[in-house]
Amino acid sequence: MELNKECVIQKITIARLKFINWSSHFKFFLIVFMTSLVISCSNNEILNKADRQNNLASVSAVTSTPLTSKPSLNGRMTDPYNSIDAKGMVVSSATVTYTPEELYISESSQLYAIDNTTGAGYLRNADEPYVNAMASTNGFIYAAIGFPSETRILYKINVSATGYTDLTPGINWANTNIMAAVGGFLYLVDGSTLWKINANTGTRSTLGARSWDGAEAMTALGSYVYIIDDGLLWRVSTSTGVASTFGSGSWVGIPAMAASGNYVYAVDDGDLWRVNVNTASIETFSPGTTWNSTVAMTALNGYVYAVDSNQLWKVNGTNGAISLLTPSGYTWAGVFIRMAALQ
Repeated sequence: MELNKECVIQKITIARLKFINWSSHFKFFLIVFMTSLVISCSNNEILNKADRQNNLASVSAVTSTPLTSKPSLNGRMTDPYNSIDAKGMVVSSATVTYTPEELYISESSQLYAIDNTTGAGYLRNADEPYVNAMASTNGFIYAAIGFPSETRILYKINVSATGYTDLTPGINWANTNIMAAVGGFLYLVDGSTLWKINANTGTRSTLGARSWDGAEAMTALGSYVYIIDDGLLWRVSTSTGVASTFGSGSWVGIPAMAASGNYVYAVDDGDLWRVNVNTASIETFSPGTTWNSTVAMTALNGYVYAVDSNQLWKVNGTNGAISLLTPSGYTWAGVFIRMAALQ
């Protein structure tokens, strides 16, 4: 366990070098990789800060075939547009098209597209600021992206082509860490405010008057948003914003939530629980399995997907059967792991 903690600390330290001083960032990589860039990419353009963070829509890549399996930790710089520099700093003028996958997982500064049957996939974006929250609706991925202490932008990501679109230009979602989506709208808590955002136009409005200072996790299903706050499970109407407690029991330290079918799923105290949205009844799910290290969760077509103990797991929503979706030799051991199923 100490080795894992040390690894995380190293990654955080490297990431902080990236956002504390972007000028130093580029000096650092130019010094380290100058020989490689000169040899193989001398005719390409190096991205500046605005290109990399505030205008990800400008990033394009050469056409290639997505990987058939995820790279190992030692080979993770292999990406589907490998003629870009290993850190995504160099771009080509060509455009790439991607085969959409069912799951999208952000780990550290990289975004992966993952097949929900095999766990294989490809690196969708090789270098981006941290994803702090992620959700999906209307066939797009939405992500609040930004390093701490810098502008956090809400991006709309086309899963079939290159380019990120700033959905709400001029708005800094600096305190957004949880997000859900359903029916063409995004729901996110920024600070203590619950916002409803049109996923097509970016038009936003507050939803309800309740303060959500202690919100830990959220998901959405049907006409409601479900939020864990102040140790309780709340249900919020997506049309009126009226919030009321739902079900019984105490919910504390919830790392992730998801929703599918007639159930809301959440991990609490090492167990996977589900709440029936019609009856409010609560039960443990997948008994005998512990979920002590869950960091992200999503659901799709009756299955729940969770990253726990550095592995990606698939849980059958009918019988609770669990299967491992991580290809041999790969672990999800980075920082800032977020995930969403393409809806």
